[in-house]
Amino acid sequence: MGKGKLYDIALTATIDQQGGLTFSATSNGLGQSNNNGVDKFVFRKDKNNMFKSDCYLIQFTLDDQTGIHLRFPPSASDALWACVAADPTNPAASCPNVAPPNPSNQMLGLAVLNDHCLLAVNKDGTSEMLAFALNFDSDVGPAQWDPIGDNQDGGKT
Repeated sequence: MGKGKLYDIALTATIDQQGGLTFSATSNGLGQSNNNGVDKFVFRKDKNNMFKSDCYLIQFTLDDQTGIHLRFPPSASDALWACVAADPTNPAASCPNVAPPNPSNQMLGLAVLNDHCLLAVNKDGTSEMLAFALNFDSDVGPAQWDPIGDNQDGGKT
């Protein structure tokens, strides 16, 4: 494996006027879109000046503005679940609600650095749509954010 290149995804959690939990995300340098409330991040090594052997190190940083003490669970494998989307044209339908029986070998949680910071890796070694979930504990029970990862397996040789 080559080098890791660090990217931050800042995630803000709020409570909307109806009392529902909402998330908004921004990233530094990753392609990003939001379609019908689903965040999608594009991992394209050639656009990020990376070699094929390099990997993405992703730091998810939570800004909890909910008042319910939202936080990552202590275990990285509980904080992030990822799997290949069963239907690449509708990857949001595959976002895991439980730990997937066939987890992705491309995107993995590495470490929960503190209650509001998760470090993950995306090897982006295959072209595929990833459905993943970030899981949270809170004072009122578990919560989840379900973005999509578009692995494009690019990069310089």
